[in-house]
Amino acid sequence: MGDAPAPGHALREDTSEDYTLVKPFDGVWITVKERFSIKIHTTDEGVVVDIFARGHEDEGSIGSAYAFDNETICDCPEHPWNTEQ
Repeated sequence: MGDAPAPGHALREDTSEDYTLVKPFDGVWITVKERFSIKIHTTDEGVVVDIFARGHEDEGSIGSAYAFDNETICDCPEHPWNTEQ
C-alpha cells in the first residue's frame, strides 16, 4: 500500500481505510450511505468539503466545511507540512 495509484485514478490507497488525493487531480466525489454525494476539493488556500443530496449535485449543497493550509502549520518535525509555504 502507499504505491502510486493506477493511471487516471485520483486516490492512492495508504491503508485499507485511508487514501490520499494525488496530483493532478484537485477533487474527488464520494457516495456515503447511498444518499449523500460528498465532494472534497482543494483550493489555492486549503480544502473544501461540500455535501449534496445524491442525485441533486447540480443544486445547492446541504452542508459545507473548509480549512486553510495555514491552519495545519505546527512545530511538529515529523510532519512534512510543518512550515509555511
